[in-house]
Amino acid sequence: MSQLKHIKKIASLVLIFSLVLFLVSCTKSTKVPYGDIDDSTYLTLGNNITVTEKELYDAYRKQGATTLASMFDEILFEEQIELVQKLLGDSALTDADEAVFTREELREELNNLILESMFSTTDVETIKLFGSLRTQVAVERFVDSVFTLNNSINREELFEELLDHVNTSLETEEDFKFFEFDELLGNYELRLAQKIYAKEILLVDVDRDEEDNTDFIKELDVINYYKNNVRNRHDVDVFIFNFRHVSEATAVLRDLVIEHEDGTIEKYGSVKADASGNWYFIPDIRTPEVFDNLSHPDYTHVKDILNNLDIAFDTPISDRDFYRFYSSYTPNSNRLPSAGLPDIRIPAEDILEFFIVAYNMVNGNRPVDLEFYRENGTLQYLDGSEFNTLYNYEDLTALGTSLRSYIYDSLYVDEEDKKAYSSLRASGNLRYLIFKLEDHAETDLIAEEKDEDDNDQWIEDLTEENLANIAEWRTEIAESRLTTSYVSRKVNELLEDTEIDIYDNILRSFYEDAYGYEGTTKNNDGNVIATINGTDISPRDLFNQMDKAFGVSLALDLATNKYLLSTKDDHLSSDDIKGFEKDFKDLINAFSNDEFAQAGYPSSVGRAKFLLSVFGAENNQEAIELGFIIPELRSNFSTDYESHYDNFYEKLATLTNRHYEEYKGVTVSHLLVYFDENGDGTPDNPQEYLEKLTEARRTEILEGILELMIGNEGIYENLASDVDFSDVKGGLTLLASEVNNAGRVPLNNNTRNTWTEFAKLGINLKFEDLGSQITNTSNFITGSSTLDTVFYDRAMALHDAIINQFDEAKTGLEFLDFYPYNSLILEGNTDEEGNQEDVMNQELTTDILENVLMSDFGFHFILVTGVDAKLDFDYDGENDVNENYQFELDDKTYNIYNDDVAISASQIEYYIVGNEQESGASMPTSVSRAFTKHFTPIFDRYNTNSYMQREIFFKALDEMGVTLHKSDANAFELIREVNKRQFFDYLNERPNLEFDANYEALYGDWFEILEG
Repeated sequence: MSQLKHIKKIASLVLIFSLVLFLVSCTKSTKVPYGDIDDSTYLTLGNNITVTEKELYDAYRKQGATTLASMFDEILFEEQIELVQKLLGDSALTDADEAVFTREELREELNNLILESMFSTTDVETIKLFGSLRTQVAVERFVDSVFTLNNSINREELFEELLDHVNTSLETEEDFKFFEFDELLGNYELRLAQKIYAKEILLVDVDRDEEDNTDFIKELDVINYYKNNVRNRHDVDVFIFNFRHVSEATAVLRDLVIEHEDGTIEKYGSVKADASGNWYFIPDIRTPEVFDNLSHPDYTHVKDILNNLDIAFDTPISDRDFYRFYSSYTPNSNRLPSAGLPDIRIPAEDILEFFIVAYNMVNGNRPVDLEFYRENGTLQYLDGSEFNTLYNYEDLTALGTSLRSYIYDSLYVDEEDKKAYSSLRASGNLRYLIFKLEDHAETDLIAEEKDEDDNDQWIEDLTEENLANIAEWRTEIAESRLTTSYVSRKVNELLEDTEIDIYDNILRSFYEDAYGYEGTTKNNDGNVIATINGTDISPRDLFNQMDKAFGVSLALDLATNKYLLSTKDDHLSSDDIKGFEKDFKDLINAFSNDEFAQAGYPSSVGRAKFLLSVFGAENNQEAIELGFIIPELRSNFSTDYESHYDNFYEKLATLTNRHYEEYKGVTVSHLLVYFDENGDGTPDNPQEYLEKLTEARRTEILEGILELMIGNEGIYENLASDVDFSDVKGGLTLLASEVNNAGRVPLNNNTRNTWTEFAKLGINLKFEDLGSQITNTSNFITGSSTLDTVFYDRAMALHDAIINQFDEAKTGLEFLDFYPYNSLILEGNTDEEGNQEDVMNQELTTDILENVLMSDFGFHFILVTGVDAKLDFDYDGENDVNENYQFELDDKTYNIYNDDVAISASQIEYYIVGNEQESGASMPTSVSRAFTKHFTPIFDRYNTNSYMQREIFFKALDEMGVTLHKSDANAFELIREVNKRQFFDYLNERPNLEFDANYEALYGDWFEILEG
């Protein structure tokens, strides 16, 4: 097992850097087709290191299998590629041209391929949520990936034009037109061509009814598609709304009232449903019409309930007693005359009206115009705007699959003895009322009777429209089968039937490993490396193809290896070399003993194949160089820190102290005030929600939020006065629960009716403890998740205000934003001119709500429970009585001592040099913690970031002098610029581009510091 790990390590070492890193030397006895590839100089490093065209080509041979496969494909699919180019262009088309894909369809295919590459999604609505910086970064990263494969393009021009195109398309919701960017097309033409080829086959196979054809679309396939994807997925018109909980629903239905625009209240009645879902008006025993006639036999059932509840009815009935009566009353349309009058069902045509009354009682922000409904039979809001009742399948799914199924399967329109309306339907804590207005379902096309094989079948009387739909569903099935795996399968099947011969043993070996191979094993020299169906590919063809993408980068790698090998005697002893030789011998013995079989290298493949596949080597000495010596020299160079930059330790100290100075850490929770109009549990965007309301109602809601938070009976006053709250967190949690449990009408239970007025405004509360600390690196868009920007910025502003005022860590802190009873009064943060940059220690206003606290999710009221400390690096050497934190090496004393809170260069040197020794670098706990917090992120970024490691080598090459003889003279510089952009994750400040201010403050001048 240890040998297996070692071979994997060796393989990874060989693959270090941008490409496989090795120096090529070929066995002289093997014929190699070089064509016109010669020993002319491709790159010169300094005065005495050169990389020739032939050396570079030899490297291509070991990495060219994928490129060669693509070249094969381009020959095989030449006809389809020409069609792709025609469809993506603007020349006239024939019907035959669009037989498989129309121009519009293929352009959409291209759009999806590029969007997936750029944003990792093709969903435009998701991309719109990225924000401007994330979008910019995605586009720029994509452009650099294109530029890396073809550095002849104008990278800056492409980025500028592509970013503008993406932003414009997102803003205007117009289709993307990536086909207009010629620089992008070459990367996708082959994939589109292969899809055309595969679809051509599929269109035949889906109609080919043969036993061995699994792609044939049977009639039953279409029937099942209809059942699973079409039937009961139609649109419906439905009036649907929710109550927050069953208590609110009961309170509304118990006392339906109409509030007129002049403020007068009209009693509508009390309603209740029986177990079968039928609705009835309930006798309101508080009214004279009922109370004065309770002695009549018609009300025997009412008196029985009152007696059972010990409610006296010799005096007027109170609201409280009526509530008890309502809860006990069971509607009964079959009541015997001796027991009292039977209840009369509310006619179906009247039920929607009382649903509207109930809706308006709990949706005062946007009530339905009841009089308009009574006059016209249609729905609109009181302000005259349209009330949407049309729901598609996805809309209903968002409400819950149970409700969706109920609406589709259990509610009917204009069907005798079947209901169009619901009783109260539960979905979690919510309770829904639903009235189905229109069902846009087509006729069920599945016959009631099965066929002779007991399978579903179509109804007999299919219309022309039905048949057209069935044909469309058949097409959709076929398109769903045109998957990436299907395309690959068809391409591979074609390749299996294609005559391919490769005349270069190196290329052939790697191609066989990747794709399989059954052609000739003959090696030729001359001008042909491979033939496919009689078409030759020359060495120059392969060279030119690979050179566009890899040439300069690989040549730099080869030159680097040559330089490192020239320093071998300075860095490796004879014992080191002997050790490598022993390791190699052990590895070969393990291979011979079949210990690498499970890694894909059984001994039966032979040693030559093993050396070539694992090391890219053709002999033992080359394998030792590539697998052991060069990786060791690279490692040595990477850790020879003092050779990288002048005054390295001082510069690392500067970077660390930048991290120390800029570090921010704050622990927060927050109370979120939010809206949830449809009750799906996801906060609505408050800006979008408020824009739908009248200006007066918008103002009323914002002022209501102020009253909720800072009013005399609001959250903050309750928090300050209630001794039952153990702490602020506990208080906010309980108060949020109280507000959410309140109804939008009085509930007549233990819930404070104070909160009802706020619930009527559609306000919900959620208290969340984030659990982990927020830092100034938490919201980099390159992270796995990010916080809402408004929330994050406010949390950071609070951190700054607290730190600026106290300049020290505060744990166990409870500072609640805009809470008037905080023991800590913040003065706010000021700019260089002394102007306050943020809102601190001010009274909450609607302007602050909208411009400081409102995010896409609601209004954030942040509770700060701690600000993190910067950890200092000072340590008095007098405390080191046992000299545990110093050592001597080569007549030099190293120690951890430091009089300053900032890290010193000598401390870094002590840490790095000490950890190179067997005993390591001991540090006192306080300094060790400071190193972990502030130094480790910097040192890891320097040591383990692949782009930084590339730059270290690039810098060394640049100092030696790089001359490119067959490429753009600026190619090295451009590659280096791309690498630096990738190092910065495209977040640093650059002219005319957005950037992350926190990132810039931490790392923006990284290279200026190192190179200064």
